[in-house]
Parts: sequence; structure tokens; C-alpha cells
Amino acid sequence: MYDHTSVLKMIEWRWNLANLTLRDGSTDIDNLACSLHFGGAGTTVKINFQPSGAPIPLGYLPDTGQPFADRGNGQSYGWSGDNTTNTRDRNNPNSPDQQHDTLAYMQRTPLPDAVWEIGLPN
Repeated sequence: MYDHTSVLKMIEWRWNLANLTLRDGSTDIDNLACSLHFGGAGTTVKINFQPSGAPIPLGYLPDTGQPFADRGNGQSYGWSGDNTTNTRDRNNPNSPDQQHDTLAYMQRTPLPDAVWEIGLPN
């Protein structure tokens, strides 16, 4: 069980801060900072929220507003329901590129409580 000072130590350690309290300076192995690992290679997945049929930016996977499922591209992601009617390709000449030109609205009719999720490895 961790007390609030172990949480403070974890915050100090993670962001390289000075000790906030005397106890935070301890080397206690039961401290939360010692139990969490923030290093190592992470998973990078680039998602472009866009309507079906819109050009997909290089290096991105498309999300077209479909419910959460295996997308057949090695990833499982999606919405809490059908959000396809809330995707947009603005085709705005002022957008620097396609990834800045597309979007998916959240929490609009017909999915006012929309949630987007992605499955990632532990």
C-alpha cells in the first residue's frame, strides 16, 4: 500500500523535480516511483480521423468512425458506436496537408456520448 508521499516521490522522479517533502528523499523500495516503469520502447500508432474514401496520409491508419473492432491492419480501434456521420474532410486550401484537413466530431448526434478507444499491448 502506498501513501501520498510515495505518489509525490513518483511525480518528482518522473519529471526530475526536487524533493517536495523530507520523506520523498528516502530510498524506500516500497515507494511508488520504484514500482513504476516509464522507460523502454513504446508503441506508436498514428491515426487519421477521416471519412471513408478520403486519402490516407502517409504513415497513418484511417479511422472512419466505425465501432471498435479489429481493423485488419494489426490494430483494434474505434468508437463506442457508429460515428461515421461525424467524420469530415474539409478540403480546405489553407490546411497544410491531409492529416490537418480531416476530423471526427465527438459527442454529436447520433452518438452524443461517443468514446474512442484503441487496444495496445501491455
